Amino acid sequence: MKVKINKPLLIGSLALFTLILFKAKKMFTELDAKKAILNIKDKYGLEMAMLIEQMFRFETNHFKSLQYKKTGTAGLTVGKWPAPVPKSPTVTFKTNPALDSAGRSQIDYIVWNPAEFTEFLVNYIKRYNGNFGRWFSTDPEKQKAYINKVSQVKTRFV
Repeated sequence: MKVKINKPLLIGSLALFTLILFKAKKMFTELDAKKAILNIKDKYGLEMAMLIEQMFRFETNHFKSLQYKKTGTAGLTVGKWPAPVPKSPTVTFKTNPALDSAGRSQIDYIVWNPAEFTEFLVNYIKRYNGNFGRWFSTDPEKQKAYINKVSQVKTRFV
């Protein structure tokens, strides 16, 4: 599998760390996610940390998905997300086109340290008054189904 790395437009300390980590071809691991989630617990409390861990586990197949290992996120695609997504390195890799709603076989993903991603996720949830189902869809019925599925995921870090 060929991976194309696009350089960041603006490099912050975590983005620089992420770029160095990625150029070394080291994949993100469950330990990276655990550190990020424990940081969320310290900053926002146990309840928020549990929710972030449930969402993160659900979205990344318990940190085993290729997109998590390569990007440190739940698969944020370039251009889809509103601010405050930082200018970060991106990676392009082949995916299963059947999984891509736009029918693309290659997708540009934002590469982000899991600590930055989990902070983004907390802010996103707060922006929508705790409605974490909005992460999945703007359709209320799909949100309800997503909330139900995520709520069943067991946490292991917090």
